[in-house]
Amino acid sequence: MPASIHPDVDSELNMRAFKRLSAVLSRRKSPRSFVPVDPLRHAITDLADMLERQGVAEGIGVHLNCDEVDQIARILILGGHPETAALLIECHAVDDDQEEVHYQGPPDINIDGEPVVPVSLAVYVAALA
Repeated sequence: MPASIHPDVDSELNMRAFKRLSAVLSRRKSPRSFVPVDPLRHAITDLADMLERQGVAEGIGVHLNCDEVDQIARILILGGHPETAALLIECHAVDDDQEEVHYQGPPDINIDGEPVVPVSLAVYVAALA
């Protein structure tokens, strides 16, 4: 724990403020509950609306790695926008290679002789929730 949260303020005062904040946070059910539900839902809906505009998901999806697209998709799903999550993953998957999670190319055999089957995006999106 830092001795001083802000160098211009007495460290004793900082310690008391830190303890009060810790007590408040410990009474919360989840540390993720900092943003009220309605503003968070509205923000997620705004994100979904933006991604659904012509070419936005396509332009963004190919530049995200698999983990990044999964995290954004999960937020969209939890915010009530699974179709937009599927769209973003589908746009991302265009550039995925056989060894990547969202591969959508034809069934094939990889260099180790193992079958490579494209993932079902509908099943994948359902599993993210």
